[in-house]
Amino acid sequence: MLNQKGSLNDETYKASTKPEIKLLCKWKGIKILKDDDKKKNLYDLHLSHPNPLASEPWPEEDEAELQKLLKPDMPIEQTHLGVAARQMAATTANSMSKLDRNTRNQLLESIAAFDTSEQGTS
Repeated sequence: MLNQKGSLNDETYKASTKPEIKLLCKWKGIKILKDDDKKKNLYDLHLSHPNPLASEPWPEEDEAELQKLLKPDMPIEQTHLGVAARQMAATTANSMSKLDRNTRNQLLESIAAFDTSEQGTS
């Protein structure tokens, strides 16, 4: 918005809409109270607060890491889902004694079926 319309000042604020000035206030992190919800009050708030600091440029290393994470063939072990699955497995292994017999048997059958299918594919 600032690129299109330029900065807000005493001459340009009248041509700006209330939602535009409100957006600039939110950009500056200004908490808008009900009493401030008039165009002139929003403009005064905008003027009374400094612009936020410019964000630092995105480092090349971070961009490379992001691109690696976006690859569709990423192994599941390197994703949040993989981490969550390992944590669940560890928790389950540590809590086997707390499972009822039926649930424990279902879990063991599932592990055995997985092991069997994995041996067939490798």
